[in-house]
Amino acid sequence: SNLNPQIVAGQQSQIMALECVGSSVTLFNSSGITIDMDRESVRMDSGGVATFIYNATDSTWHLTSFNENGGFAV
Repeated sequence: SNLNPQIVAGQQSQIMALECVGSSVTLFNSSGITIDMDRESVRMDSGGVATFIYNATDSTWHLTSFNENGGFAV
């Protein structure tokens, strides 16, 4: 199994949402993801949601928001 999969490139300003289902996942500042929050990683548990916007200049998905425990962050 691939423990560090690459997220496929998008198009400029494309939005992507990821939902964690059934277990937990840790997203790292690599593999096509940029976390601009003074963090190297974000852990999401089942039900957690993260949203990203694609930046063609640096060819990565930038994390725009996340809620590691599911539902909506306020």
